[in-house]
Amino acid sequence: MNPKIAARLKLARERKKMTQVEVYQLTGINNKTLSGYENNVSAPDLNTLVILANLYETSSDYLLGIVDDYSSKVSTSTPIDLTEEVPNLPDEYKEIIYAMIRLNKHAKKGARCCKK
Repeated sequence: MNPKIAARLKLARERKKMTQVEVYQLTGINNKTLSGYENNVSAPDLNTLVILANLYETSSDYLLGIVDDYSSKVSTSTPIDLTEEVPNLPDEYKEIIYAMIRLNKHAKKGARCCKK
């Protein structure tokens, strides 16, 4: 475990003004599991870390303590042709991409259902 990751996960969630239950509702990550991450009892796997970084609108590098700038994100200025790239990725990376797409779809559904 790494206390810096734990602290940054909690800080990132609080910056988004989200509860652990709200994170669960959006990601499916159990709030007890999230509490374990934030209290340095356990560490998230790569897939979970990417999902949380995306949700918190920060980089996984920030959550891992590699960079100190919360707002630093990977540049998306150069488009990537996913139809060429995804088939060549290892299965675990494909799962991360699919999880992020599912999270995005879920967030969009939630935003649409709440509009009046």
